[in-house]
Amino acid sequence: RTPEMYMTKDLRQRIKQSRRGIAAVTGCMILACALYALLMLSWGGMLLALSNHGKYLPWSIGSVVFCTAVQRGSEHLLAYCRAKSGTAFKRTFRAELFEKLFYLGPGFIDRKRSGELINTLWEKVEWVSHYLFYYVPTSVMILVFSTVCAAVWLTVQPLVGVVILLGGLLVT
Repeated sequence: RTPEMYMTKDLRQRIKQSRRGIAAVTGCMILACALYALLMLSWGGMLLALSNHGKYLPWSIGSVVFCTAVQRGSEHLLAYCRAKSGTAFKRTFRAELFEKLFYLGPGFIDRKRSGELINTLWEKVEWVSHYLFYYVPTSVMILVFSTVCAAVWLTVQPLVGVVILLGGLLVT
């Protein structure tokens, strides 16, 4: 089965309604990833300072501490955006499903298994939320970050840039 089979008209509509939340989560992921790269660079700077007999060591330690704090803060911001956007999405989606069930009436509910209805109202909504607020932003972040890395490496070492670009496209 291809992923297109699961992309229904209703799911497309939900994605359009949740664009802001998805964009916020994606932006937070890109920020966290960029800050993590900056943190790695500051660790490299600290190692370089150690190799220069500690000449710039206080500045390097300060940059590592600062970058670590900012990167941890961006991770908390990402968790907050995911929780807020995901909770709002699930609340409205479940409310709409309940409304539809009430509209269909007891005749429809009696013909369905109660476990199937509960599974739809609980697990399937969780799956859609996970898809929208984890999978989609992660795919976009990988694509953006690998494109930026490839662009940088294309100027420095073209072959490495092509490999990074192809790797990023294969992952997404």
